[in-house]
Amino acid sequence: MNEALEALVGYCFDSLGLERLEALVLAHNVRSVRLLERAGFRRRGLLPSHGTDEHGQLVDELPLSLVNEEHVKRADTRPRSDDGRTPD
Repeated sequence: MNEALEALVGYCFDSLGLERLEALVLAHNVRSVRLLERAGFRRRGLLPSHGTDEHGQLVDELPLSLVNEEHVKRADTRPRSDDGRTPD
């Protein structure tokens, strides 16, 4: 999943020319939050009782975002292998 997200982020910034990507995640969905953070997204606060779960109960949501400038800095500092790819 990490490779797919990295490819999507690269496409959005490099091919589409977007300046900012945003994600809104249920705060208790730790795996999704970690995945986004590993891709460079940063937490931008907490929205208490902002969303609903599959049972219709109010739940907290966590907004995350990544701006192109942060993506470029992150890409410049990632280690590269001999073939030019970043190791996983």
